[in-house]
Amino acid sequence: MSGRVWRTECVISHRPLGSFLRVRGQCVLNDVSAEVMMPKKPFFITQAIDDGWGGGDGEFDVSDSPYYLEESSIDLAGRIVAGEQKCLIPCVYISRGNDDSLPLDADVLARKLAGLAHVIVEPSRKFSFQLMEHSFRRNPYGGAIGIFLHGRGEMVRLYANGTQGAQTVRISEVISGVVELSSKRSAKNGLEWQTLQELQGRSLRQRVSENVSEDLSSYIDEFDKEVVAKDERIRNLEELVELANSTTEVVLRSSSDLLPVELSDALGPQLYDGEFSDRLRLFLQRCSQEKADGVDERTQILICKILEKSSYTGRAVSLVSQIKSAGKDGNQMSNSLGSILSGFGYSKTTDGKHIKFEPPGNLFGLPTEILPSTPSDSQRGGKNKSQDIIRNMGLNYFK
Repeated sequence: MSGRVWRTECVISHRPLGSFLRVRGQCVLNDVSAEVMMPKKPFFITQAIDDGWGGGDGEFDVSDSPYYLEESSIDLAGRIVAGEQKCLIPCVYISRGNDDSLPLDADVLARKLAGLAHVIVEPSRKFSFQLMEHSFRRNPYGGAIGIFLHGRGEMVRLYANGTQGAQTVRISEVISGVVELSSKRSAKNGLEWQTLQELQGRSLRQRVSENVSEDLSSYIDEFDKEVVAKDERIRNLEELVELANSTTEVVLRSSSDLLPVELSDALGPQLYDGEFSDRLRLFLQRCSQEKADGVDERTQILICKILEKSSYTGRAVSLVSQIKSAGKDGNQMSNSLGSILSGFGYSKTTDGKHIKFEPPGNLFGLPTEILPSTPSDSQRGGKNKSQDIIRNMGLNYFK
């Protein structure tokens, strides 16, 4: 298109640990009126993987197929969530919805992200609860998708949209998240074209210096010192840029919530991501409906403006639906609801014909839940108990 120049650089670097292919796409403007566009993944990457160039990266192979975890892969999933999985490229973790469905087509996503990220698929919703306990509730769940980096943990989280049972995440959103994240990272092993040119230039100067006079040799030495100083300055600037980008990424993760992630983490674990923001908004909404004594008009208007510019996260719907589903079968009601409570850290004790579930101390404001220890044929009993738990958790206010 007029005003734009598309450029793709491909460099293969041979190292002791293996060969690395570095591919970089750029959109360069040669007209000030043109608009910069995000380059798509070069087709050369797909061709390379199709021809069997994909090598090992941590515990995964670089491929165009998703990696389906097994029920016994809790430790592996925990390392991904904690940022301890030693992969050079990001890991895209796809969680299951309440009905064990996926929020997108994992095969299509893996094909589009081949060479850019590993696509990891959760085996079941039950696995998600086990991972919750294993990772201290840091894992994406309920159809959410997380993008993780080694040494950094979760960098981006995307939530499913739509009605319960038909929630989806657009593939384009995941690809944009991976591309934006990758574009901000410096090359760790593969060389960029500019770096390769500099190395070639140094090699040529070295060969020339071996066959020149003493004066020219001194000039080349001084020139090389200037180049080394420049390279060190560039590395320092790249580190500063990467640090600034990482700070921005953490902020972007919580841009839809009223509370920043640091404050939410300091308050304690949440029943779902954004729970504290939802409760704060509910409190402000009730304050705006009733004239509070001693509150000045400016504060009242401020509350109204906050409510106008914000909204509930909508993430409570997934947990409510999950609790309702667990209470549908009276015979399995105790096991199903008990599994949900255990996933939140409730401790289980048996008292005659009842099972007590005590909430952990950091889940403040929640009562003890009591479930029958024997199966029940009553469908109504399971539904009523589900509603009790929803009400006790204060989730019935969030639609």
